[in-house]
Amino acid sequence: MEDPPVVAPVSVAVAPSLAMELFGAALVLRTGRKRPEQPLALFDPENPRSTELARRVRELWPNEMDCFSELLIVAHAGGVLFEQDAEVLLRRLPEAAQLDIGEPALASETPEDREELLARLDRLRRRPALRRRWVEFWADLWTEMRGPWEAEVREQLLDVSRQVRRRLDEGESVWGPDSRLPHWCDDDTGEVTGRLGAVVPSYLLGGWKVLVDLPGLVVLGHRFEVSDGVAQLRQRAAPLAEHLKALADPTRLAILAHLAARPARITDVARSFGISQPTASVHFKVLRDAGLVAADRRDGHTLYSADVRRFGMLRREGRQLVAEP
Repeated sequence: MEDPPVVAPVSVAVAPSLAMELFGAALVLRTGRKRPEQPLALFDPENPRSTELARRVRELWPNEMDCFSELLIVAHAGGVLFEQDAEVLLRRLPEAAQLDIGEPALASETPEDREELLARLDRLRRRPALRRRWVEFWADLWTEMRGPWEAEVREQLLDVSRQVRRRLDEGESVWGPDSRLPHWCDDDTGEVTGRLGAVVPSYLLGGWKVLVDLPGLVVLGHRFEVSDGVAQLRQRAAPLAEHLKALADPTRLAILAHLAARPARITDVARSFGISQPTASVHFKVLRDAGLVAADRRDGHTLYSADVRRFGMLRREGRQLVAEP
């Protein structure tokens, strides 16, 4: 096996990943939170195998980092990130874990998490006993997942992948399927999202969203729902409606317009609008919670301004929603 070539992706691929499903299952076992809605014996607290696997996953990496992105890095290095055959994936993992991947940029991670991931990769490469335990854990986890995966999950994810592919081909933004995702475009990971090369629909990620900067490939993994058209529209409209509630009050909307013209302090706005400062503070809290205003500390004062980009994003989301066939 050779190190994978580092090349910039030319288009966004859409495909399920068994490695991502294992990643999601381990995340649930490690944290005990955000289980998928569909019942799975793997996550039944009364299931002794679940308890055992949860113990083992915590013992593998006894630290505060819950994610297992090293699995995605190793699977990608071994050329099996999108492998659907578990036997092939598990057979390639031991050798792939020994590859000298170098120091991948991992620009999607915090400095602390990047350091931890690099340390995990180094330990897997240098410690055969740890590497065996690591691979054995994924193999045993697969044994528990295998029934539901082969019976329904794999075909469901393939169907979702086709749906997402069609929507992207029709011009929908890759962030469109879930309006909770665009915040990644607004912060320091904007450069990473611009290099997005693969979207991975997932069953077991639950409420988590995963953005990983792998060598030569940025991957977005999150759960896409399979539903009828009306239910899907409801699902996509709900988060947008929550944001629009912030604009439903005429005074708040006027305050936002005022801040779009000039940054101001809360006391300035209260004076300009003839309202009490506590009332103005309530309006500002609603606007802040909706991400519609930004704060800037200057000379001991906090100046607020309208986040025009965020407001424009809400407008685009609204246009996309009402343009649905």
